[in-house]
Amino acid sequence: MAGLVDPVEVTALKGNDEQASVSAKSSIVTVSTIFSVKSFEIPAYQREFSWKPTHIEDLFNDLVGTFYRQDTFAAGCDTAERSEYFLGVVVTQVRDAGEADKIVDGQQRITSLLLLFCALLPCLSDDLKREVLELIYRPDDDRFILDVASYNYFIRTFLKEVEGAPPLLSGRSPTRSAAIERFTTAHQTLSRFVRETFELPPEDYGSSASPGNLEEAGAFARWLLDKVYLVLIQDTDPYDEQRLFDRINTRGMPLSESERFMSKVLSETENRSANKAGREWRRMREQALSNLAHRAPKRTIRDPLEGEQKLLIGWLIGHYLPKRGNMNTKFSIAREISSDPYDWLLQDAEKDHRISKSTSELYAALKTDFFSYVSWSKRAYGACNKHDKELVGFRHAQLLRFPIIDALIASCYFRGKPDRSNFALSAASDFLDVIALRKAWHPNWKSAASLRDLLLEAISIIRHADQSAIRPSLLRLIWDAPEIDAGNAPSRTGGNANWIRYFLGRIAGHVDLAVMGRQPQPWYLVGTGNDRPEIEHVMSMNYHEFGDEFENDRDRMGQVRERLGALTLLPRKLNAAASNLDYPDRLKYYAKGPLLTAALRREAYNNRFDLRGMKKHATDFGFRHFDKISPELVEHRTQTYVRVAQDLWSLSRL
Repeated sequence: MAGLVDPVEVTALKGNDEQASVSAKSSIVTVSTIFSVKSFEIPAYQREFSWKPTHIEDLFNDLVGTFYRQDTFAAGCDTAERSEYFLGVVVTQVRDAGEADKIVDGQQRITSLLLLFCALLPCLSDDLKREVLELIYRPDDDRFILDVASYNYFIRTFLKEVEGAPPLLSGRSPTRSAAIERFTTAHQTLSRFVRETFELPPEDYGSSASPGNLEEAGAFARWLLDKVYLVLIQDTDPYDEQRLFDRINTRGMPLSESERFMSKVLSETENRSANKAGREWRRMREQALSNLAHRAPKRTIRDPLEGEQKLLIGWLIGHYLPKRGNMNTKFSIAREISSDPYDWLLQDAEKDHRISKSTSELYAALKTDFFSYVSWSKRAYGACNKHDKELVGFRHAQLLRFPIIDALIASCYFRGKPDRSNFALSAASDFLDVIALRKAWHPNWKSAASLRDLLLEAISIIRHADQSAIRPSLLRLIWDAPEIDAGNAPSRTGGNANWIRYFLGRIAGHVDLAVMGRQPQPWYLVGTGNDRPEIEHVMSMNYHEFGDEFENDRDRMGQVRERLGALTLLPRKLNAAASNLDYPDRLKYYAKGPLLTAALRREAYNNRFDLRGMKKHATDFGFRHFDKISPELVEHRTQTYVRVAQDLWSLSRL
């Protein structure tokens, strides 16, 4: 057996002076041995079960592949003749008699083996079934080999049809967290693999399965118990637990930086409160960040752990950017936080004490500030990804891929002062909205670095300025912003189609409100299906219709067709109906669109809208009907759009 384990891996624990103090003993054991030693519990600082179906499949295929190795397998061969399999290292912290040992490393493998035996139990012989049940369940203590309360409930449900299995628990089932979903999914996956591998029916193995197949499944279970080995490292010194965890965790799924950070913080918390803190930490993170990830597009936040790191970076920059200092200093701090927010927090706790006095106090600081901020910020993050009429700037900035929006949102949060926070959030939204419009209108106005510096300055203002000074100070940052004029009006290109559609939706809503006094229709910005907003070209692709107006210059006609004034907005259903019709035939469909589109028709000024007596006449913006399209009329309508944009995105909003 010595050949199964590289001796360096075992002795490396005491390979230098620092490691020599680790009070641990190692041994090579079978699965049946490690399952018969004691029960295990998972420390609060560790991640929960995190293997996905792909990891489960890899493990199962590896085990089955070794079980069926061609050089050793023959029909009916004894277990002793089959190949051995080395599964890896399990590190435990030894506890007093009657207490479960802690799994420092290896819980993913132990949990997966437990679930595999649960999947195999229904098809085992009575004797082998009793043996496996005795290994995975402790009737005297009424607990399983893994002493995790939520696992206890679901394992009983997995085994409810197995004779001699522990009874079901009464009462409500535990909350189905993401870890529990992965746990139950892993069992379902393994049960399916067992049925497919040994050609077993979906249920009722005893009466309908082939005896030969049941015998083979039993041989596989016996092989798992007797021929699968692990290196068991038992640590007897509780103060070495974290060091072992950091050094040995090199197999299986790597820990995320978030989980390593939580491990470090909770390992320095009093043992009595660490378990409670760990459960609370995961609950807050999962509830808050899963909700947040649901509001954000998947490409922005794919899962809670990624969401935590993304939001933590923004929160740290938004909260701890200095009030004074040159831009290089601020950028250096932002870059340091962005590169590793967890390390920055730990160093801060040890040196600067801006957040907490010690690492052990970090959890309380995060609970008080960070997780409450995450809950508060849900609306702002929702506004980044869908239209919120009171926070329109965040969506606008997101469309243009502005940097450090997370930090700008965080700078608005002011614990204990919700009125100031909401005021700052509104000011930040207006600030983003007016600079986003100008950035889209003048792409060269701000380089990426200049835009980042501008937002860092805004963060400092919002975080530190008095409430009454926030808007005037933000306005001073952009006093030299370029004008919105027709000469630089953007044309539609493949790269800016989403922004053009957004722009048309915004001005369509503003015209409805300013002229008719009615709230914009929701589909202008967030419609779906047949109501999805689409860009309508008022000029069709029929060259013969406009050839004379453009002196038979096809290239010029194509350029004018993409000009802002030659574009308008229609819902998908109407846009499809009007597609490729000549302009006069399109006008009947325009009557059903927003005022922005209907204003192209002569009848709109006489019948449908009855503009007299409204807040503002459409002609005040320069709208007029077009009986036919020409380059001059496209430019006239572009200037009309510019007047609406100047009214909507005026710097006076700040």
